[in-house]
Amino acid sequence: MKFLFRLIFTIIFVFFAGAPVCAKSPPAGTGKSVPANILIMLDTSGSMGWGSPRPIDEAKKVIKKIVTNSDLTSGANYGLMGWHSNANMVVDVSPSGASEIYKKVDSLQAGGGTYLHEALDLASSYFRGSSSPIDPKAKGCQVNFLIVISDGCWFGGDPNAIAKKLYQDLGIKTFVIGFKAGYGCRNNYYSLSESGCTKTGWCPEAKTDDSPQFADDEKKLYDALAAYIRQIIASAQTFVAPKPLSGTPQGDFWLQATFEYQTASQWEGRLIKSQLKADGTLDSTCSECWDAGEKLKGRAASDRKIWTVGKNVPFDLNNFTTANLSALKCLLYEGSSTCYEDEDAILLINFVRGLDSYDEGKDGLTTDERSWKLGDIYHSEFDLVGAPYQDASDTADENSQAYYRYEKGYEAFKTKHQNRRKVIYAGGNDGMLHAFDYKTGEELWAFIPPALLPRLREMVAGKANTSNSIYGVDGSPRVWDVYYGGSWKTLLMCGLRGGGKSYFALDVTDPDAPAHLFSFTNDPDDQRIIVSK
Repeated sequence: MKFLFRLIFTIIFVFFAGAPVCAKSPPAGTGKSVPANILIMLDTSGSMGWGSPRPIDEAKKVIKKIVTNSDLTSGANYGLMGWHSNANMVVDVSPSGASEIYKKVDSLQAGGGTYLHEALDLASSYFRGSSSPIDPKAKGCQVNFLIVISDGCWFGGDPNAIAKKLYQDLGIKTFVIGFKAGYGCRNNYYSLSESGCTKTGWCPEAKTDDSPQFADDEKKLYDALAAYIRQIIASAQTFVAPKPLSGTPQGDFWLQATFEYQTASQWEGRLIKSQLKADGTLDSTCSECWDAGEKLKGRAASDRKIWTVGKNVPFDLNNFTTANLSALKCLLYEGSSTCYEDEDAILLINFVRGLDSYDEGKDGLTTDERSWKLGDIYHSEFDLVGAPYQDASDTADENSQAYYRYEKGYEAFKTKHQNRRKVIYAGGNDGMLHAFDYKTGEELWAFIPPALLPRLREMVAGKANTSNSIYGVDGSPRVWDVYYGGSWKTLLMCGLRGGGKSYFALDVTDPDAPAHLFSFTNDPDDQRIIVSK
C-alpha cells in the first residue's frame, strides 16, 4: 500500500507538474480561440422595483453569481449596462469586466420607463466607437453578444431594427430573457430574438430557437443566463488547439478536436485527422483522413466496447451493459435518496452506449441509435501514443533518466513494443476516456472512471425529448513509460477537471488490453482521499 501511494503522487508530479509542453505554430485560423464579448443589459425600470422580493434585487444577485463562477468567466469578456428611460454603461466590456460588475452592480436602482431602443442605441454606438471591445486583429473570429434582461413591455422607437442592424453590420447577436414578464408582452421578446439572430426567421445562422427564455424566480433566471453564456463560450471555443503529429511519407497530419453546442441534448464532439498540404491548408478528404465522430455515428451501440470498474462488476472490456444491471444500478445511483427502478438504469446504460433512450429524435422510439454518439472534447487535450521512444544509454550521467532506463532494461521493452498500434486517447464529456485507432479513427474502447458513474444520471433531464450535457472526463490524459513492480509499463493518468475531484490510472502497455490500476477521489466532506484498485 505504501508503494501505491508513492506511485500515485509520483505520477501526479510527473504527469501534471513536470510534463513538457512542446509549442509549434498551428496552421492559420486553427489557433487559440478569442474570448467572447458579452454585454449584459439589465432593465432597471420602475416595475423592476415592485413586489417582494424585488426583481431588480434578484437579478443583481444572479449577475453576481454569474461573474464569480470561473466556468462562466474564463472564456469571455464582460460588460454591464443598466437601462430604463435612459441607458448607462456601468462597466465596459473587458477582461476585468466580471470583477468590475461584481463591485458595481449593486449601485443600480429601479426607476423610469422601459425604453429598450435607447439601450440598444447606446450598445450600437459603443460597439462601433473608438472604445469598442471588438478586437480588430480577430478578423471575425471573435463572437459578440448582447443579453437583454427585462420584466415588461418596452415602448418607443424600433429596437428590433437596431438589433437586426447590429447583427448585419457587426455580427452581434442578441439573446433575450423575460424575467417575471407578463404574457401580454411575450411577442416582443420573440420578435427581438428573431431580429437579433437567436431565433429562427430571417437569419440563416439561427438554426434553433435558443431565445427568448422566460424565468419567474431567481434560480430560473440564473439557469437561463448561465445557459446563454455557456452557449456563447462554446461558440467562441469550438475547438481545442490542433496538435501537430509526426510526418509520414504521405505528408504531415493534424488532429483537431471540435464540438458543437446543443441546447437540450448532448454536445456533439468531433476528432478530426486532416492532412497538412504544402500550401499550409488542411485537407480532410485524403484517404488517411477521418472524423472519429462520424465513424462512431455509424457504429451500432451494441458493437462498442465500454468498460468501467466497481464493486461486483466483472472485469471485461465491455462490462458497461445491461447484462450487469444489478451491479451497475448500485453504482449509477449511489448516494441518491430517490428510489430508481431497473428500467431507469437500463435507459441510462443504453443512452451512454449510444441509444436514443430519451427520444431526442422525437420519433417515438427509445431503442434506436442516437444521431450522434461522441461527446464534446472540451478542455481535454488528446494524447497520441505509439511505440516506446525514450532514450536509454549506459554512457549517460548515472543520475539521469536515460541511465536509469538503461539499467532497468528499457531497450528490451522498446524492442518488444516497437510495432505497437498508435492510439489517440481523448477525454469526452460523455463520461468516457476514448481510445481511437490513429490509422482508422475507429474507437477501440471507452473507459468510464468509477467516480463518474454516479454523475451519469445527471444526463437525464426529466423532460421529454431532451438530455443534459455534463462535464465528464474533462481533463487531459498524460501517458508515460514507468518502471515499477519489476517491469516497464506504459501508464495513462487523467484527471476529470470539471467532471470531479478525481484521477485514474490505466495500464495501456497493450492498447488492446488496457487495465485499471487505481482511481482516487478527494472527498472534501470527510476530508479524505478514497483510493480504489
